[in-house]
Amino acid sequence: MAYIQRANVVLQVEDSEVEYYLNLGYNEITKDGKIIRETVPTDLHLLQKHYVDSKKKIAELEDEIAKLKAKKTDSKPVEALEEEAKPRGRRKVTD
Repeated sequence: MAYIQRANVVLQVEDSEVEYYLNLGYNEITKDGKIIRETVPTDLHLLQKHYVDSKKKIAELEDEIAKLKAKKTDSKPVEALEEEAKPRGRRKVTD
């Protein structure tokens, strides 16, 4: 038996019927409610919500990439870091 969900409706169906319900826009979930397989929403409202959420996530990731690129150009080149990491010679202390 498998669990499927669409909006606030949760159904328990036979394993052979899961593909049918996935094509109708249901998500396959675990008993705890975690999504196993998510389908493309067939409802226009849910599709719009998905679109807006995706646009926000893309904008956040683009900002993060820009910050990382700026940080990379501000840091020292790799050669300078390697030079600093080389062990320096020790001097013997004589009394």
